[in-house]
Amino acid sequence: MLSAGLRVLPDFLIIGAMKSGTSSLFHYLAQHPELVPAFEKEVHYFDQDDASFGGGTGGLDWYRSHFPINVMIPPRSLVYEATPKYLCHEASARRISEVVPDARLVLTLRNPTDRAISHYFHTPSNRPDPESLHAAMCDDLARCASLGTTGGDASGSPDYTSCVGRGVYRPQIERYLERFDRSSMHVIDGERFFADPAPVLSSLLDFLGVQADVPFRDLVAQNVSKREKRVWPRTRDLLDDFFRPHNERLFDLLGERYDWDDANGSPTASD
Repeated sequence: MLSAGLRVLPDFLIIGAMKSGTSSLFHYLAQHPELVPAFEKEVHYFDQDDASFGGGTGGLDWYRSHFPINVMIPPRSLVYEATPKYLCHEASARRISEVVPDARLVLTLRNPTDRAISHYFHTPSNRPDPESLHAAMCDDLARCASLGTTGGDASGSPDYTSCVGRGVYRPQIERYLERFDRSSMHVIDGERFFADPAPVLSSLLDFLGVQADVPFRDLVAQNVSKREKRVWPRTRDLLDDFFRPHNERLFDLLGERYDWDDANGSPTASD
């Protein structure tokens, strides 16, 4: 870490959501000549536990070690990292605002029903049969029944370990809007991104202020699960019913609606 003082901090961060296309987005953006990624996806600096954050193995020098030396970065380039847990971690918004207060934030939001199901199958120890999935979702729904029901503010503190809790998006976003201006945040509809990434990327590049007409050679979805996902319709119905009012609150916050009712089971969705 002797070179830490010579290394840059990110200009923007992809903060989530998990299982919503962040691996693909990280990979696609790395093909742009004016965008410089961290040396690895998911640095996990701002989502450490309190005992580790800022310590000898998790201090700012350690974080800087994940980025290039300043003189190695082309002029007018932007540096970025992607750690999807930042969206749901309770302390990440505050920590990011203190370390990189001028950073821009990018997040991609997937239909939360599909996101919860994908999250479940992402964990190898979870049994892949539809009965086990249904039981797990019922238990999670019971634990998450009160999330985001406090007038839409950030006091609900979603359970970031939860398949269901991570899909209650509005309270998580509001934590960031308490510390960052809305103009510093770019939100992507994950279903549009999965279906046709090129126009979504063009809009993001405009937001970042870099050349938008760059051809992307490789738009193959990354980190796509190979596990068979067998889901009972009633499991999906339970999740849809739970998320419907939370989605409405999210749309009110963002000022736009997503066609998530027609997006169930996106076949190319990735982490």
